[in-house]
Amino acid sequence: MGWALLTLVMLLSCARRSSVIPSAPPARAVIISAEAAQRLSDRCAAALAQSGPFQLTIAEEELASYLALNAGEGPLRGVALWLTHEGAYLSARLELGRGYPLAALVTLTSDRGQPRMRLLWLTVAGHSAPRWIQASLEQALNDALADARLPLHLEEAIWDEGSLTLIGAVP
Repeated sequence: MGWALLTLVMLLSCARRSSVIPSAPPARAVIISAEAAQRLSDRCAAALAQSGPFQLTIAEEELASYLALNAGEGPLRGVALWLTHEGAYLSARLELGRGYPLAALVTLTSDRGQPRMRLLWLTVAGHSAPRWIQASLEQALNDALADARLPLHLEEAIWDEGSLTLIGAVP
């Protein structure tokens, strides 16, 4: 009975897999630079340092540079990011075992003023990850966002090709 249940769980977790990646990354190259990462860090610090309304437009180069240069030591290598109308398209290589290419589409929204990330899809080696893995990763992203305790009220996140505009207020 135990083996039958284990087999059923394994089959169900693989059943939603697809051999097609939902969409390809944009064809444009994103330049990674320490200057762009620092510019984003400085502008975010300035926006959060004063109370009142803010509008912060983040360039793709800034966010991609910040992410690439601050990814730290871990199993992800070659992290790349593109900002699109749909959200942030991410790709990386998971260096566990033989290594696996990852791709994801993540968006940022506002939930009663709190920033909330949504993982729209995730692929591992070109196959859709099971929903339970996607849900767990989305929860981990939102837990990290909550742990950051950002002093802001996010009203809106506007996605565009190559940029993300955040509109809100600092209490």
